[in-house]
Amino acid sequence: MDTRILLFASSLLLMAVVGSVIASSTDEEWRGYQLRYYEIAMGRASNDTVKAALEAGGLEIRQDMLTGFSEEQRVDRCRTCHMAIDDPAFVDGQEPLRTHPDIPHHSFDEFGCTICHEGQGRALDSFYAHGQDEHCLHPLRTGSMIEASCARCHPEPYLDETPHLRAGRQLFDDLACGGCHTVRGVSRGKDGPDLSSVGERFHTEYIQESIRDPRANMAMSIMPDFHLDERDLQDLVVYLSSLRGRSLYEDPVTLRTRNREWKAEEPPTVTPSVAQGENSLEASACLACHELGNADGGFAPSLDHEGLLRDSDWVARHIAEPRDQVPGSSMPAFWMSASERQAIALYLATFDQVEPMARPAEQFRALCARCHGQHGDGKGPIARNLLPLPRDFTNARFFDWLPESRAHEAILHGVPGTAMPPFAELLAQVSAPPREGPEEGDSGDEAGASDMDGPAVRSAGARQAAVDLFAFVRAEFIGGDRPERSTTRTIPDSNPVAFTRASVQRGKAEYRARCYGCHGLAADGKGPNAADLAPRPRDLTNGPFMQDLGDSRLFESITYGIVGTGMPSWDYLSESTRWDLVNYIRAVSETGPSGTDQSAPNEGEYQ
Repeated sequence: MDTRILLFASSLLLMAVVGSVIASSTDEEWRGYQLRYYEIAMGRASNDTVKAALEAGGLEIRQDMLTGFSEEQRVDRCRTCHMAIDDPAFVDGQEPLRTHPDIPHHSFDEFGCTICHEGQGRALDSFYAHGQDEHCLHPLRTGSMIEASCARCHPEPYLDETPHLRAGRQLFDDLACGGCHTVRGVSRGKDGPDLSSVGERFHTEYIQESIRDPRANMAMSIMPDFHLDERDLQDLVVYLSSLRGRSLYEDPVTLRTRNREWKAEEPPTVTPSVAQGENSLEASACLACHELGNADGGFAPSLDHEGLLRDSDWVARHIAEPRDQVPGSSMPAFWMSASERQAIALYLATFDQVEPMARPAEQFRALCARCHGQHGDGKGPIARNLLPLPRDFTNARFFDWLPESRAHEAILHGVPGTAMPPFAELLAQVSAPPREGPEEGDSGDEAGASDMDGPAVRSAGARQAAVDLFAFVRAEFIGGDRPERSTTRTIPDSNPVAFTRASVQRGKAEYRARCYGCHGLAADGKGPNAADLAPRPRDLTNGPFMQDLGDSRLFESITYGIVGTGMPSWDYLSESTRWDLVNYIRAVSETGPSGTDQSAPNEGEYQ
């Protein structure tokens, strides 16, 4: 008896399930659209023949099997709902029953729909067919986004009918995106992600979000915020979405061969000249980041006085490998020949004049505020793009401790390994009093006349300008009298512990025990506590910066700490241990003494 009751109940359940399936299948979304199409079409039928054809039609899934364009078989069922796309009677209809605009040579039977509009061609529910579910990488494209699909068959120069695609491609160049990003056949940047197939791998909204806020999806991104308006943003997204890794007009073998040839190309050589340098600087879109004259990208240091700040050799080397001169630089290494780099350096060397600015306040606003901020807090408009970050002049404890002579030297000679340039030549010009013309009968060629602006006078003028400028900074942003140091420090003149592998190993062990939390295991200033410290811990692998520091300076910092920072005093360590730490820092920064001593560590051994 129990078995029969169970069998009867199971049968009822099965019948209910089957009934539910039948009911849902007769109430599918596409059936309603087709019934509506037939209803409207019958009302608009112009003769009996058309009416007979419509009456003969039934409800069915309409499926296009597409095999062209070097693709695997593609299935589009879009016309199951969009029945009127080729019916001219529905020009004024509402989607999905609307006539598709006529595009010559683009037959629906040959091309289908998803090759242009994307979406999921096999789906029959509009939610999934239009790619509205979160897992669909290529949702339905409408409006200007459809232009991204045109690039799959129509390469550069893009069609006139794709203005947004063309504008986005131009923006890619104008913003110097190719300096950091690779797009095969277009750009060779190495610092950012390869964008050759970004449109294939990422959702349109993800691309848009990453441009609008570069740190939205990658917290440590060094990509600047370009502050694009919505139109430019959309145009750039259209172009990036068009990058699918390969086109539909060439087979994989042809594509691979073309990419291999492109990678093997050498940058073109030029005849170095000022005019060529100006052209190259413009072609490389340097002013998408830097300031020069009336142009200002707003992300990088000004080049207005580069001829007074850096020599041509330094500039050419910096363009070739920016991180050799400034290890924390966010500037990419551009793909260009040595002759083209030299030409740019020659052009920038011509910017060697500056208007006199006698008052330190003027000098600070014109020369310092871009990095250090108008309020001296180290938060200038380009500060976040610099590493290490600019000094915060409001840090009273640090500047009360810092010997003023060190501040003066930093202004005059710069800080190697950072964005802080030497201002000696520039300050000599801005602070120089106007020269009076020679008196009557004076040729101006006598020794006395030439000494008026000779090296000795310029050096003294620059030094006084540096003293006055720092005095202004201190008075403006800190105020008060500078306190006297309470203790006298005793610092050896030289390192008594030999730079040997054994010493470096001892220093490494001590470093791992005490220092890595702030400076990081790699000694690059990126330890687990670094983000909570201001100023950030020093990158001890910064060769140019560490080379400029003597062993005694390093020993002093380890022994006494650095006031106004997170660097504590380690004076309770034995003196030999502190010198071992100095030797380890020399090893990781590759600034140790060179020689043939077999016991000394090899170059790069502790990198």
